[in-house]
This record gives sequence, structure tokens and C-alpha cells, in this order.
Amino acid sequence: MTKSQKLVFIIIFAAIFIVAIFITAFLLQTNDSKIHTKINSLSTWLLTMLTFTYVVLTYFILNSNKKLIEEQNRPYVVLSFPTEGIKFYLSIQNIGNRPAYNVKIQTKPSLAVLLNPNRGEFENTIEPLLNQDFLVPKYDIRNKIAVTQEVFNLGLNFKKFDIDISYQNSNGQKFRETYHMNLANELVERKSLQEKSIQSHLKDINDTLTKNFGAKQKIE
Repeated sequence: MTKSQKLVFIIIFAAIFIVAIFITAFLLQTNDSKIHTKINSLSTWLLTMLTFTYVVLTYFILNSNKKLIEEQNRPYVVLSFPTEGIKFYLSIQNIGNRPAYNVKIQTKPSLAVLLNPNRGEFENTIEPLLNQDFLVPKYDIRNKIAVTQEVFNLGLNFKKFDIDISYQNSNGQKFRETYHMNLANELVERKSLQEKSIQSHLKDINDTLTKNFGAKQKIE
């Protein structure tokens, strides 16, 4: 149930409640039996609507809570490409709170475009990760598949992928995640951060050398 739907039901509930209060106050101030009969009928109708609104609102709240609990207690498999210095990894991770079964991952184009054909060390590092019978919660499996700089130097068309991930939970309920990934932007940001980190380290080294050299001159 969305926030706007909840707000509508709350407003209706409040309006019916206020009308019921006014009707009760009016009844206490009049002795006309016909008016009493009509207002009693109206009060009954308002009470019925109030009860109906309450029941519907309760149903939506419970249903919303049920969906929230289901989302919090399900597997959630994602694919990513973490880097560690010159190492470029393919990572498959279950970030959910329940095990994932029969994980199948497809990409367009194939991730093989990231491989350097001249580097035999990375052969057969991708396919084994794309099909997993079982992934425990909060678990990450990864393989080094390339050198970061080589991936960075690839053309833009070789850095865009459509990811399709399908899997199940222990009850056989099926899930599917589809999204687009553009490595170009991510790699530029990572390279920038790495360059800043290197510059920071060089500055620290320079400051240390300057300090030590100056201290040495004072001693002499």
C-alpha cells in the first residue's frame, strides 16, 4: 500500500468519525422522533462505512507488512566488477538473508569481451561463476578475469552490459533481476580515486622526507 493510499483511507476514516460525532451531538439536543429515526439510520450507515474503511485499511497495512517481511527474508543475487589495484574481478554475491538456488546469469554481450586473448591465465574464469547451484546469504564468490588498465582501455561498446539474473529460494519461488551496467563511468571514477590516493601518498612521503631532511640539517 502506497503512502498516498494510506493517506486517503486515513482522511476518509477521520471524516466519517467527525460526522458521527456531530450526529451524536445533534441527537442529544433534539426530541423529534422522526428526526431520531432518520439520524439513527444514517448513523447505522456511517458506522457500517466506518467499519468497512477500518477493515480495508487494516487489510492493506497487513498486506504491506507481509510484503516487507518477504522482501527482508529472500535471497538477492547481484553481479558486480570490483577492482583491487590492477586486478579486475567478476563477483557474484547473495546480499539477501536467505540462500539462493539454481542461479543462472546471462549477459549481453558476453563477458568474454573483457578478456585479453593474449592472456591465457584468465581462461575459464567467467563461465564457472555464472551458474551456481547454491549461494549462501551474505556470500561473495569472485574470480580475477582481467587487468584493470586493459579493461579501462577497451572501447565504450565493450563496457556496456545487460544483466539478467534468475534464481529461486528454498520453496521454489522464482526471482529475476535485470539491469544495465556501464563500466565506463565506474572505471573513470575508480581511476580518479586511485590517482587521488596515489597523489596523497606521494604528498605524505614528500612531507616526511622534507621534515626528516630539515631535522638532519638542524642537527649538523
